[in-house]
Parts: sequence; structure tokens; C-alpha cells
Amino acid sequence: PLAEPALPTMPPSQRANRLVGTMKLAAQGTVLIGVPLLFELLVVGSMSAVLVDLDKARAEELYQRNLAFGSSKLINAYFQVAMNLIGGQTESDWHAFQKSADLTKSSLEDLRKSMRADAPEQAYLSKVTEQSERMSRFFERAEMIMSQGYTERGLRQAFGGKEALTPPLMGMCRKLQKMCAEVEKKESDSPQKRKKLRSWQLAILLGGLVANVASCLALAVFFSRNITSRLKMLADNADRLAKERELNAQLSGSDEIAELDQAFHATAQAVSAARQKERAVFDNSQDVICAVDRLGNFVNLNIAAEKLWGYSREELIGKPLFDIIFEDDISLAQTNLLGDFGSTRRHEFECRLQSKDG
Repeated sequence: PLAEPALPTMPPSQRANRLVGTMKLAAQGTVLIGVPLLFELLVVGSMSAVLVDLDKARAEELYQRNLAFGSSKLINAYFQVAMNLIGGQTESDWHAFQKSADLTKSSLEDLRKSMRADAPEQAYLSKVTEQSERMSRFFERAEMIMSQGYTERGLRQAFGGKEALTPPLMGMCRKLQKMCAEVEKKESDSPQKRKKLRSWQLAILLGGLVANVASCLALAVFFSRNITSRLKMLADNADRLAKERELNAQLSGSDEIAELDQAFHATAQAVSAARQKERAVFDNSQDVICAVDRLGNFVNLNIAAEKLWGYSREELIGKPLFDIIFEDDISLAQTNLLGDFGSTRRHEFECRLQSKDG
């Protein structure tokens, strides 16, 4: 079987010109403005996302800091309870123990409120809460005893069995210290995370700036080069029309420049048809017809002038008319032909011309 002929490939520049040629100038302007604007929106969106992450990182750092502070405060309260239990012989020891016990309750409640419900530290807090119940029961029993009066016997009964509180107190402190260490580690990681986010922020800002400038320049060069080349084509067609040369191929596309080129070609066809008619009249006239420039040099002449004067077109084009006028009539011819050159007024005069054969 015969192979199918390969389709002609179009150069990328030609494809680009054809693509742009199908776009109106307003659409090209929209693209020129819209693409950089799209980059700006992407940069703003990315910057907003980074700022949100920065705010989250700051909030997380503050949260971890509050947890570390609350844990340290509760550890100190438990140590005060342990120190007050060592004495436990006087009324002042009881008041100090009572104050430190109240501090542990409030510190534990503050820590519980500041901790998120889904925080991994909740496991430590629940164990601390379980062990703190033993101390709460001990304190409630002691308060009931001391409510009957501050006596030596009451103090001994109130502080009786205090040795049993030491292990849970130490256990709670160890768990809180372990939790505090993990919290402080997370807190120390937060500045690095924020530094990384700031680096991303700077990279997005610089990248967006470079991309925006590059897209503006690329689009400006792309569209301006296309528009300039098409306008040069129109200017060249105008020059060709003036010199009666064949015009360039009609521009493809549907933009305003292509429409202008179509109108120009249509006008050129009309001008060409009018010139052909004028040439037919000019060449077929039995009367002498010629044209001179403002210096009096021949620009054109018809066949009747060639026959009557005996000169060919090539011999006279570009040469002064006054070379073939009798010397006595040159002044009159110059006055009438060049004195009011370009005017639409009609001049009638007679002068003698010398033919080639004399």
C-alpha cells in the first residue's frame, strides 16, 4: 500500500504568528495584563498560605510554652507539698501544707484547661490526675480532723500516714518532668519551623517578582514583535502600491491588523483597476499627454507623444521638458508649468517643441 504523504510542518514562529493573528488587540491586551495579574494572585495566595502557617507556628509555640510553664508550676507545687509534709508538727506547718495543697489543685486545673483535648500530653496528665487523687483524699481527711481544732493530737492524726504520699508525689513529678521535656523539645523546634517558613516566604516573594517581570517582558516582546512585523508588512504594501509593484500575500488572522490588511488589499485592487483604466485612456489617446515633476523632468508620456516627437519613453523619462522646447519659449513654459506647480488651476499657453528629427 502507498504511504500517506506527510503533512507539512509549520515553524513555531509561524504557528505563534497565526495564533496571535486570531486574537483581537483587546484580547492581546487582556493576556498582557491578565498573565502577570495571575502570577500576582498566585504569589498573594502562596504568601497568604505561608502567613497562615506562620501564625499557626507562633500559636503552637505559645501553646507549648504555656504547657511548659503550667507543668513547671505544678511540679513546684508538688515539691512544696513534699517539703511541708517533712515537718508536719506545728500549726504553721499545717497552714503551709494547706496552702501548697490548694496551689496543686489550682495549678492542675489550669494545666488541664490549657491543654488541648487531643494533645498527646493528655496521657501524662491523666496519670498525674489519678495519682493526685490519693493526695486529695489525704488532704480531705486532714482537713476534717483539723476542723475540730488545732491540737498536737489533731496534727499527729492529720499528718499520719504522710509517708505514703511520697511515692505518688515523686511519681507525679517525674511524669510532669518528662512531659515538660517533650513540650520544651517541641517548643525548641518551633523557631526552626518559623525560620523555614520565612525562607519560603522570601523565596515565594522573589520567585513571584522574577516570574512576573519575566512574563511581562516575554509577553511584551512576543506581542510587540508580532504586531511590529505585521505593521511593517502593511507599510511595505503601501510602498509597493505606490511603486505599482505586486503586494505581499494577505495577512492571515482575524485581528484588527488583518482586517486592515484585507481592506488595504481591497483598496489596492480598486486602485489597480482604476490605474488600468487610466492607463488605457492615457495610452490610447490620440492627443499628446505627458507628466512632469516640479523640476520639469518627464515622469510619463503616452504613445501619441512618442510618435509625434520621435523620442521613446526611455529617452525622455527623467530628462527636462525644456530640453526639447525652443529656446525662445522656455521662459513662458517655465512660468506656466513651474510657477504654480501643484495648483489645481488650469493654464493654457502655446510653445514650440523640437522633435527628434528636428
